Amino acid sequence: MFAILLKEIRSFFSSLTGYIAIVIFLLVNVWFMWIGPGEFNVLDGGYANLDTLFVIAPWVFLFLLPAVTMRSFAEEKKTGTLELLLTKPVTRLQLVIGKYLAAVILALFALLPTLVYYISIYQLGHPAGNLDSGAIWGSYIGLVCLAASYAAIGICVSTLTTNQIVAYIVTAVLCFFCYTGFDGLSQLTGSSGFNSLVLSLGINEHYQSISRGVVDSRDLLYFLSLIIVFLGITHLQISSRQRRLKLRFTYTVVALVLTNFIFHNLFFRIDLTDDKRYTLAAVSKETVKSLSGTCHIEVFLDGDMPISVRKLQATIKGTLDELKVYAGNRLQYEFINIEKEAGDSSPEHIYVALSDVGINPFIIQENTGGSTSERVLFPGAIITYVCTVKEGDSTFVERREIPVNFLQNDAQSNPEANILLAQQNVEYELVNAIVRISREHFPHIAFVEGHGELDEYEAGDIGRTLSEFCYIDRINILGRVGILDNYELVIIAKPMEEWPEVDKFVVDQYIMNGGRVAWFIDAVHVHHDSLAQGHYTFALSSNHCLEDQLFRYGVRINPAIVQDLQCSLLQINIAPAGQNAQFKTAYWPYYPLLTPPMNNPITRGLNLIMSRYPGTIDTVNTRPDVRKMYLLYSSQYSKVTQIPFRLSLLETNQQYSPEQFSQSNLPVAVLMEGSFPSAFEHRPVAHYTQGQPFNFINKSAPTKLIVVANGDIIRNNVSANNRIYPLGFDPYINMQFGNKNFIKNIVYYLLDDEQLMQLRSREWELRLLDKHKVKQHRSTWVAVNTIVPPLLVILAGAVFMWVRKRKYAQ
Repeated sequence: MFAILLKEIRSFFSSLTGYIAIVIFLLVNVWFMWIGPGEFNVLDGGYANLDTLFVIAPWVFLFLLPAVTMRSFAEEKKTGTLELLLTKPVTRLQLVIGKYLAAVILALFALLPTLVYYISIYQLGHPAGNLDSGAIWGSYIGLVCLAASYAAIGICVSTLTTNQIVAYIVTAVLCFFCYTGFDGLSQLTGSSGFNSLVLSLGINEHYQSISRGVVDSRDLLYFLSLIIVFLGITHLQISSRQRRLKLRFTYTVVALVLTNFIFHNLFFRIDLTDDKRYTLAAVSKETVKSLSGTCHIEVFLDGDMPISVRKLQATIKGTLDELKVYAGNRLQYEFINIEKEAGDSSPEHIYVALSDVGINPFIIQENTGGSTSERVLFPGAIITYVCTVKEGDSTFVERREIPVNFLQNDAQSNPEANILLAQQNVEYELVNAIVRISREHFPHIAFVEGHGELDEYEAGDIGRTLSEFCYIDRINILGRVGILDNYELVIIAKPMEEWPEVDKFVVDQYIMNGGRVAWFIDAVHVHHDSLAQGHYTFALSSNHCLEDQLFRYGVRINPAIVQDLQCSLLQINIAPAGQNAQFKTAYWPYYPLLTPPMNNPITRGLNLIMSRYPGTIDTVNTRPDVRKMYLLYSSQYSKVTQIPFRLSLLETNQQYSPEQFSQSNLPVAVLMEGSFPSAFEHRPVAHYTQGQPFNFINKSAPTKLIVVANGDIIRNNVSANNRIYPLGFDPYINMQFGNKNFIKNIVYYLLDDEQLMQLRSREWELRLLDKHKVKQHRSTWVAVNTIVPPLLVILAGAVFMWVRKRKYAQ
């Protein structure tokens, strides 16, 4: 068998056909990767990876591998040497395997020069070596499996004809069908289960899985089964005792089918990526495993897109594939091309429909022909969940929908970092949405009112958002002890009036019983309407009387206002009295844009948070059983102004300098977790319970509190006709800030979704090419990757011919 293997390799390299085939393979890859313009060009893409190679190589192999295998048996049959080979002391199976291994080795030989591409990307990384080597080697494993499958198909076809050209064409067509034909067949039926089965029969489904850098035992078993089947057919074709072998071959095929079926649910996976990008968290696996209904996900990212967005699309698809592994047919997905769906008409009506259901548009800058243009994308998804619901004696089918947004217009991040952040959060966004939509029992949240808190309009946008996965009630406490006990979370949003002690007692005992509370409290009150009408106003202390209670829990909201050079805009009427209004915008330091830290799952990856007249927070009474973490900070150029003081619109005419804002990173929000002492300990409380029996608790069960020193963070703008504007949206700069996501994450965290929130703590390294190196030495690297790989093949051929000539000359 080894002699046959060497004979095939010598025969291939003894003619120019082999060298030409491999050089063409390399040149085609070089054109797409290094020379030609377009999305596949590595240097233009700016990312340190070899994704283009693993996308292009399967298609180029469709032409290379048939050239390698077309003469394996066809020439032997044509020249009559096959009968001579069959008389040698070698079995027919050994003959097949020998020729097959030779074809695989020749395919590996064609891949070896592509390591020059790896070395080049390694050197061009920023910094050098900043590339995901594990993912690349995993992708090479996938490419080797694909080449081995093509080789088995080619060897099989070469036994069916004596004409090498026919063998070449049939092999190319059959490889094409096995690679992508099943993808088309899967679209012919409406059954999701049957579609998945048909897809799993194709090479592409398994190659795409491995080429991400994830080695799955089921993919390896598929490729092995495919190779065995085609080599078995080859063995049958050259055997004289076909009847007996056909029976064995039938048993083998049945055994392979059963083995693939059995090990479909008994598998192992090795994620070779350095960041473990395709390793699902345990909570994600359990979530999709426990689905009682079916989940259909429509992702609106398909068609012609920038390279960076394509990477996000690939991450979404990869994550959905991973989830589908554990969900089975209960999870289906599709990618939708908005322009294609619109057809010849304008896609504006689709844009409006997506916006209405909660998919936010994303503006991306594109450079074409030296000019910059803006393009609108909708990088989101709609998850539809269909389940059976039982109420009393009746059962009915319920259909639920929830939107998912993968990308935000982040003012802080460059486009690459923004895309990377979105990639890191894909698993969280998908699993979080699935958890919300598939819950049998929705949590209850109470918005407290009765003390001047935000009404249903001022907190309307966040209320509408939370109502997608929670029941929202507005509760006036009125001294009723225990009225909050049935709520999983209480939100106190910007109280403006004094809280009676009995209401404070009700909230206190709710916390003592393990209740969670989110406080959005202003220590300072600024009458903004007076500022707009009279050009000045005063900052005075608020009158809600909650300071003592919060102090007892371990936090103090200071009676001061933060000013910050990192701030949003204020609209001012500059027209003289009695004339038509004339507005201008100016930066207003009293409207700081707060910075969320990246080391907390609640705030990681959020845009800046818009605030108005926020205060600062101090933690007090440090206790070992209470953990405290700050959630929002001012910028490095900020300061604190103590009350009372006067604010004037004339301040907008001042020229501020960084020296005037000498304080930095002032805390504005804090998370506290642990057991808290009662604010009413050592105080008479019988009159609060109206003489009714009551079990007073002086220390809480383990719970969580979040205190934010600004009520406007949760308040949305409302027009004169009660139109509710999006929370955190600044119309003057057309920017959506992170307020809504901040509040949503607070709610998720306080509702005991800690494991789920930890998914937001994942960190992926941004792997980019060094733009300076690319710009300065582009032509050098293009020349190296164009010339060196074919030159290595030519040198190897020259050495082979020299050794062969010398051997036979002797």
